[in-house]
Amino acid sequence: MTSGVTDTAMLDGLVEAFSFGFLRDDAQLQGGLAALSRHLEAESGRLVLRESDTDAPLVRHIHGIADDYHLLSSYDSAYCAHDPFIAPLRLPDNVGTLFWHDLNEQDGGEAADFYDQYRKAGWRYMLTVAFLNDANRFGYLRFLRASGAGPFDAERVALLQQVLPHLARACRMRDAFSQVYASLEHHLLQGNDLEVGVVHLDTTGRVVLVNDNARRIFAGMDGLYLKDGGVAAGGWEGTEAIGKLAAAVIAGSLGPHSLPGRNELTIARPSGRAPYAIQAVPMVMRNRFTDENAIVAALRIIDQEKQDLQSTIQAYRLTAAESRLANYLIAGLPPKEIARQTGLSIHTIRTQQRGLYRKLGVSRHFDLLMRLAPHRIK
Repeated sequence: MTSGVTDTAMLDGLVEAFSFGFLRDDAQLQGGLAALSRHLEAESGRLVLRESDTDAPLVRHIHGIADDYHLLSSYDSAYCAHDPFIAPLRLPDNVGTLFWHDLNEQDGGEAADFYDQYRKAGWRYMLTVAFLNDANRFGYLRFLRASGAGPFDAERVALLQQVLPHLARACRMRDAFSQVYASLEHHLLQGNDLEVGVVHLDTTGRVVLVNDNARRIFAGMDGLYLKDGGVAAGGWEGTEAIGKLAAAVIAGSLGPHSLPGRNELTIARPSGRAPYAIQAVPMVMRNRFTDENAIVAALRIIDQEKQDLQSTIQAYRLTAAESRLANYLIAGLPPKEIARQTGLSIHTIRTQQRGLYRKLGVSRHFDLLMRLAPHRIK
């Protein structure tokens, strides 16, 4: 048996592997499971988080010999919904309770085929424990040993009891971050109604994806553009600042000890219009959306002129039709062109325009620009 000092060091390592693994790096989860499995002297270990309504695996990691993958495939296809070991684990009072099984002593009844699958694969001893049990999620650890290895050692298993509270906490943190990032997905991956440009970066700072709003911003060549696979500004100082911002958020998103906060800088426009604000956002739950692209961070480019306009529109309580008309007028479109693009009659457009002027307290187009978009007045 390992010493107390070694046990403490190992516990610290497992807590870190599971905590940060659940948040940002599946490889750490796999490493933590492998370390725990080796400590228990198990030939196979499995970490599973399942959706309780469908029993579908949401998170699953395996440590063990190749035969276990074949068994897993058989388990998913034929036995997942009828696993006789799972029912007692689901009971709230059994969370954290260790279930020891000698598979040679299980007759199984209707589940005889299930037990036979494990016995045919060479397994005899099974250790299973639930680390989370609530309305929507159900997670457990399962370890297997062959006949020749003998049963699990109770002293080694004691470490498992110390890990479980941390594992449950990490799992709940993952759910919490999943919910937060699900609510932010539209903003992070597409932008929003303020026309936020979003640029996605890989671990080297290379631009992987850009949304339509970012493309429009870069096409305008008014302070920001793409160069050599990265985001550049009009001058080298701005380009360097963007590079440092991107590097910091990428390093933070990959680092093991802290979740970086959102950083921001301002980039001036050569035209003199309102500057851009660039926010760097770590993609903590990036695997949820963007596994294949290796995206680890996003740069959000905010057109402060449009933000100011939106704030003004909200302050004057403009309707959706009035807001749309205001945007067309600010863009310089004449009423006839607005009517053509919207499919409305010129009479309707002029009526809406008079109502808009009245609500804003202006009487001409120049005054409307001064009220809603002063940065456009040179």
